[in-house]
Amino acid sequence: MSKSCTLSICALLLLHLTNTVHSLDVDAFQRIFNSTSLSTEQITEMAALYNEKVKVRTAKKSVLSYLNELDDVPPKELKNIKKLFVEMWSDELLLRKLSNESFTNIQGLIDPNLQTKIDERRQQADKKYGGDFAKVQLEAVRFAVQSVPASEKVKLQQELDKPLKNYNSTAKRQRLVKAIGRFQVDEKNSTSKQ
Repeated sequence: MSKSCTLSICALLLLHLTNTVHSLDVDAFQRIFNSTSLSTEQITEMAALYNEKVKVRTAKKSVLSYLNELDDVPPKELKNIKKLFVEMWSDELLLRKLSNESFTNIQGLIDPNLQTKIDERRQQADKKYGGDFAKVQLEAVRFAVQSVPASEKVKLQQELDKPLKNYNSTAKRQRLVKAIGRFQVDEKNSTSKQ
């Protein structure tokens, strides 16, 4: 696979085609924190707090404060949980920034009627794939690329790829792929705590 092909696939995975902030659903939190000593209820509370506070850019601080208040988690385990959360937050922030850049770049190429249809398709895909970030983004972008007039397709792809030009080293691309992978559903290991 060529580098340009890899970047185009990343662009498809990263595009966020709505004005709303994407959220990490409870299932994503359950997958990420399933191997910790946190209970299902604690993980659910953490997810709700994160998604409420991410809109006002205080998600990291709020969740870390919540974790510090837990008195039933051993200190060493709590330190590992906080480290895992900060890694997750960092990956999600990276994807959010790239998604927003891609969205900004293509805004002028998509008319409002098509944008409404893309939003609807994205919501359907979110239900279909259970919040899997990569699959939802990929389906929304494919729909957008198929729906724009033929004369706009090349321009759309160029605009999608623009933010990825900053990821011009192997290390940066690996960081990006790691971030995408964190939010993908592993069908074999997607069970939550019982």
